[in-house]
Amino acid sequence: MAERMNSATNFRRLDEVQLASWLEEYSLSGALRQERARGPSVMRLYVLVEGQTEEEFVKSVLVPHLWRRRIEVRVSVVETSRDAFGRKTARRRA
Repeated sequence: MAERMNSATNFRRLDEVQLASWLEEYSLSGALRQERARGPSVMRLYVLVEGQTEEEFVKSVLVPHLWRRRIEVRVSVVETSRDAFGRKTARRRA
């Protein structure tokens, strides 16, 4: 999980109980209820990640969890590199 504290981003892993609680708190349940009222369609969630670690997390943890709630997750990796001046630039990996 990423948290913003004192102008810095801190990362920490959640155990299964913490993750379930976090997913429940930040779920799309209200939107899902509205979508289900309209019919049996599947919602789509597009996730942009920076690297293979994040991609693997989304695919192994979030995809199975959200699929049970009829949310299809599509992951795109955005690669970052440095330009001639040393600044980070981003491009989407195909």
